[in-house]
Amino acid sequence: MKKVILITLSIMAMSMNAFSQTNSESTKKPCDNNEIRLNVASPIFGLPEINYERFITDNMGVGLTAAISLEKKDLEMLWMLLPYYRIYFGEKKASGFFIEGNMALVREYDYNSYYNNSYYNTYYGYLSSSTISPRSFNTFGCGAACGYKFLTRNGVTGEICIGAGRLFGNTVLHAYPRLGLCIGKRF
Repeated sequence: MKKVILITLSIMAMSMNAFSQTNSESTKKPCDNNEIRLNVASPIFGLPEINYERFITDNMGVGLTAAISLEKKDLEMLWMLLPYYRIYFGEKKASGFFIEGNMALVREYDYNSYYNNSYYNTYYGYLSSSTISPRSFNTFGCGAACGYKFLTRNGVTGEICIGAGRLFGNTVLHAYPRLGLCIGKRF
């Protein structure tokens, strides 16, 4: 019985020691492989944008951008989902100059504008005396961007990004912008 108690206590002591070592290691070096950013320039154009990025290695990351239109009547883009892949060339983890390849899923809105007592359809390009109901549809595209990411010691990031992409098929927009002035936080 003494041997069983002694073995049980030693196993408990070893497991508590291993647990305290992994806990102290995790408190020494925080996990900073995720980042969330808000594009502060895009709401000016009526298309607020939020970004999430996960770092694969110190110089590579994958992410997702989501944007939604605030002005449904004025913009031809209702929303956009943009997955991307980035390669960083800075000395710090996932910072400095970067290049990006992206793909976009865009929900377009084809609205009719009133022209000379008739309705002009912007998608089909003809005049009609009757009201043509607007339609919305999804399009797909690919693009590229480049930029620079600044990183502070406490994990706050700033980013400047510029690029564009081409939408495929019979679309209203034909292209999508990739402009960013972002502020974010790593966690």
